[in-house]
Amino acid sequence: MGLGLFGRVKRRLAYLTCWLWGFLLAICRVLARPFSRSKAKVPAQPQRQRYANLSVNYLEDRYSPSVTPVHLFAPAAHFASEHQPTMLNARPSHIAPLENTASANLSRAGWRWSVRRLGDELQVSFGRGTSFPQYAALHTNSGYLRLNPGPGSGWGTSVVVTPSFWSGGQYHQGTAVNTRSTIVKGQLVISFSGRIAGLTFVGQVRLSPPTAAGIVARVTVRTFGKVPIDPRPGEAFKPAMFSSMNVSATQWDARHAVVDNHVYGLPAEGWIINPPVLGRSFGLVGGSSGWKAHAPTMMINLGRYYPISGWVSASSNPNDDNVGFWMAADRVVPLYGYTIVARRT
Repeated sequence: MGLGLFGRVKRRLAYLTCWLWGFLLAICRVLARPFSRSKAKVPAQPQRQRYANLSVNYLEDRYSPSVTPVHLFAPAAHFASEHQPTMLNARPSHIAPLENTASANLSRAGWRWSVRRLGDELQVSFGRGTSFPQYAALHTNSGYLRLNPGPGSGWGTSVVVTPSFWSGGQYHQGTAVNTRSTIVKGQLVISFSGRIAGLTFVGQVRLSPPTAAGIVARVTVRTFGKVPIDPRPGEAFKPAMFSSMNVSATQWDARHAVVDNHVYGLPAEGWIINPPVLGRSFGLVGGSSGWKAHAPTMMINLGRYYPISGWVSASSNPNDDNVGFWMAADRVVPLYGYTIVARRT
């Protein structure tokens, strides 16, 4: 009887001891909370939601070249290995690897940018003293950007910085843009905005100071609104696009096309690449022809693999842009960016 009573008392004391320890631990946690330096982790937002919450100021002040929307293009598996072309050659030795080499010491007295508007053309020059060669031209009536590697080079291939796409059975490419320019840490920043077939867009072209090798521009575009995109594989929506000319063996601004290390000839008419191939960079190689001397080689660096395709329209007029070469998407891309490199050839 006494032993049973002793056992019950012992058990209750054990319960009471555990309760007291728990109570003391809770008090310690409450008292220590104001002095804790740890921060609660905020659950990461889905990738697409983060981009949807970005403001226009993101394009104005905070663009990072590493930011590129994902999951917006057709899966890579759609472009299987058998879609790779049979006509491949090693990249020509005169095409240097794509790197942002345009960096200059602007602390040297007198080096500066000069921007002037002449009709529908925004002309960009860089130099000092009385020497200000022109390096870029943005056509505000179409959204076409041309780059020149520097004195001694010709003008040639353009980049369409506005979105191009098929909608409602019609193709939309090029539209008027509003622009303004400013200098940010030695770079010339041209902000542009416009609307094409119901799709509103804002963007920037950031030009780095030119070097002896050429000039580099970073393009960023954000789109707003909903536009139905036609189901046209390889050409439905074109975030980044070259426009150029090749009408004969002696009249051309672009000699052939390049995707990464592979070279593609330009046909008289038809697809340059079909089905599309995946590439991290693509471009049009320039040079000298009977039409023009030292047309620049224009390359676009995407930073990751995307479908690339292109088309040549039959033409005998050297003033026609009959060559299109682009990055392909199957829907409207809300935010994207790429780097343009214009090199001497």
